[in-house]
Amino acid sequence: MASNSIGARATSGQLRGLRRGGAPPGRDGRHGAASTARRNQRHAGGFDKDGRRHRRARSSHCPRRSRYLDSDGGWYKTSEDRTDGPGCYYYRGADGEGGRGQGGEAKSDESRSLGAGSGRGAWQVQILIVGTCMLLCNLDRVAMGILAVPLIQEFSLSMTQLGVLQSSYLWGYLIGQLPAGLASDRYGGVPVMLVGLLVWSLATCGTALAKFSANPLSIAIASRVLMGLGSSVALPAVAATVASNVPSDQKARATTLSYALFNIGNVVANLCTPYVSEYLGWHWSFAIYGSLGVLWAALSWYLYKKSRFSIAASKVTRNLEARDKGDRPKPSVFQLLLKRKVMLQVLILAYCHSTIGLGYFTLQSWIPVFMAKDLGIASLKVAGLCTAVVWLATSFNTAFVGVIADKLLSKMEFWKVRKVAMTVSTIIPAGCFFVLSTTQNPMVGIFCILIGLVSWSFDYAGFHPYIVEVSGEYSGTILSFTNSAGVIAGIAGNIATGYLVGLEGNFTSVFRILSGVYLVSCILWNIFMKGEKLEGM
Repeated sequence: MASNSIGARATSGQLRGLRRGGAPPGRDGRHGAASTARRNQRHAGGFDKDGRRHRRARSSHCPRRSRYLDSDGGWYKTSEDRTDGPGCYYYRGADGEGGRGQGGEAKSDESRSLGAGSGRGAWQVQILIVGTCMLLCNLDRVAMGILAVPLIQEFSLSMTQLGVLQSSYLWGYLIGQLPAGLASDRYGGVPVMLVGLLVWSLATCGTALAKFSANPLSIAIASRVLMGLGSSVALPAVAATVASNVPSDQKARATTLSYALFNIGNVVANLCTPYVSEYLGWHWSFAIYGSLGVLWAALSWYLYKKSRFSIAASKVTRNLEARDKGDRPKPSVFQLLLKRKVMLQVLILAYCHSTIGLGYFTLQSWIPVFMAKDLGIASLKVAGLCTAVVWLATSFNTAFVGVIADKLLSKMEFWKVRKVAMTVSTIIPAGCFFVLSTTQNPMVGIFCILIGLVSWSFDYAGFHPYIVEVSGEYSGTILSFTNSAGVIAGIAGNIATGYLVGLEGNFTSVFRILSGVYLVSCILWNIFMKGEKLEGM
């Protein structure tokens, strides 16, 4: 079926000409001075409610000549020999369907709008790109936690030193958050993600050099800081990509697909890293994973160049519509944050994100150590297999809850759907963390980790789509603010975990603190998050 989108043959120069109100070249010589005059006689600002660009007829009985942007054979389609009366306009879709409106009220189906049609298929490619980058990000990040035991043995690290090494990734991750959010909103999520992918992949390769250094801890810490700086683009880039390119009724599933791939990175790391470490050496894990990232960055850039035109054209159409309607310039994100109600909402979102970050980074970094010290699972392969099963279940659930959440949007207000998801993702993990603080039974411990993380993954259908829905075009920057809080919590959590485990010899206090933090997050979300748009406050 032919598309109603702007065609791939259009050039950026032609789009700029359209933005200035100029006429694209015609094929039959009819686009002369009279046609130029008619171009300025637009009905209701030049667009019907479905986003098609149309033209008024000069009189009530002259042949209709309506035009709209289309990719089937050129810039414009025309329809003549229609005498529907004064003020009418007519358009015909490239697949033969059409519609008409009168007096500024279009009668066509919203699903046939140019804005909705543009970029159809292209946004899936971009979600695939950023989702695979998320997989590689987690693969590189998790490897350090899995290799904690052999690193302790080879370099004689204390628990405090290990805590510093584990948290060093988050130092760079924190520094890059705000620049990453601003860049993602301005330049687009995909290109920013690919630049970050290249940086963190090279830094991951650099971590392997610690094996051959006289000061391995310093080399490892420096490489992890640089890796964190590169991967700071991950969450803001996903948010910006979803907010700007994905249809509103598919935002949750696009978000959860990206984060499902993110969690698949955990699965791959836990299954492969122990074997690579045993047969090739721990440093080869970093070398191989970093090389995969460099290769994917090159391939993704090629895919992105093929997909970006139709999405860019869709944005041009939306910008033209906004201009013709006389929309005022929107405030900057910093002006928005000066509003008291907006700041309160962002601070509460930041606390909730810090809860997510604290639980995630603690479990991701310390599960192998917890299994060895508290549950008595000393084998790296067994611990890796158990952890891989947990993250695999989490990944499947992440993808599943996004689809369910999108279906619920037809029956419930969006903020109520997010409220249900966030309640599940906080109250159940809180209970699981408390049980983990009281048990040394391996089966009970692994079961609680499994249920806790599967429940925790509901936040991907709650927190992250909610940020996109209430922040709109500010999504990347707002998420960078809230994610900064999550990163700070992750840094503090890793250092505090190392200190408490070294002091007490177990994870009892760590899990009890996590349980209390998650309960508070559940209460705050249910009281304050009511779906108010930040820009409208």
